[in-house]
Amino acid sequence: QAFAPEIPPAILSRPKRPYMAPDLKSFFRNGKPTEECAYLLSDGIMKECGVFEPKVVQKFISKIEMQKPETIGYRDNMIITFLLSTHAVYHWIKNKKMPVLDKKLQKVSVVDY
Repeated sequence: QAFAPEIPPAILSRPKRPYMAPDLKSFFRNGKPTEECAYLLSDGIMKECGVFEPKVVQKFISKIEMQKPETIGYRDNMIITFLLSTHAVYHWIKNKKMPVLDKKLQKVSVVDY
């Protein structure tokens, strides 16, 4: 409300929407998972992570591969995002790499104009 005079009416009057995570178009190309997506949803990673049943996930992926991306619903978009983000977090935890920043990059300059 404090910034209402500064915000265009079209933005103020539009309906609220839930956050939309990147959808299948980000993870599938020409009906097939990207290399990163295929890796994170591979049987090996699924078994190692142990969160999802690999057969159920493979059945879901087959369903996605048979549809056009624009016909995929909100629910399926969120499922794929959940699957990928869970396995990505698992992968990052298992493969921690602590990069060492150059000393020059570790300093922050504050400039007051």
